[in-house]
Amino acid sequence: MIPAVVFVTVMVVLFLGTFMLNKNTPAPVDMRISDARCSACSNYGCALKQEEAEES
Repeated sequence: MIPAVVFVTVMVVLFLGTFMLNKNTPAPVDMRISDARCSACSNYGCALKQEEAEES
């Protein structure tokens, strides 16, 4: 039972850690994505889409 609890705890910490690192990583400023390529993607959590929406 204890190894299962440790495993789940490690997985949750790993997920939260990578989530926070990804959120704190800025989108590249020198790379422009065309609207055609960006509209094909359905990932609304994408940092590039969020930045484009803020600029508009």
